[in-house]
Amino acid sequence: MFSPDGRVLAYVSSDNEERQVYVQSFPDEGHRTRVSIDGGTEPVWSRRPNELFYRNGRQYFSVAMTPNDPTRPRRPTLLFEGDFVVPALTPGAPSYSVAPDGNHFIMVARVADAPRPMRLDVVLGWPQDLERRLRPAGSR
Repeated sequence: MFSPDGRVLAYVSSDNEERQVYVQSFPDEGHRTRVSIDGGTEPVWSRRPNELFYRNGRQYFSVAMTPNDPTRPRRPTLLFEGDFVVPALTPGAPSYSVAPDGNHFIMVARVADAPRPMRLDVVLGWPQDLERRLRPAGSR
């Protein structure tokens, strides 16, 4: 995943048998820096280039990046845990998304004995659309 400014690449590598999240400047091929501590997958950048999210099993983490050097991560912070549907339908793709404010996440909750979802439709602005459709004809 590229950072919003396109200068840093976040990726997963399993060089040492355990999957870890790394960052590396782009397009320069500088050294890589490990972001995750005890394993990690599915890196997703905040819209701000100074924060990266990743998942490790049921745990979701946030990592602040040094503002002047986004290839220097700070220590990961556990945000929350949850039993969500993973992995993504597309191999290597994140199974969650982060809102532009970096404070809200969207993911599919696991339901006991339910089949894995094959499609998810997100409808934005539905309350306004419903209100418009319920107005009597001829009224504004």
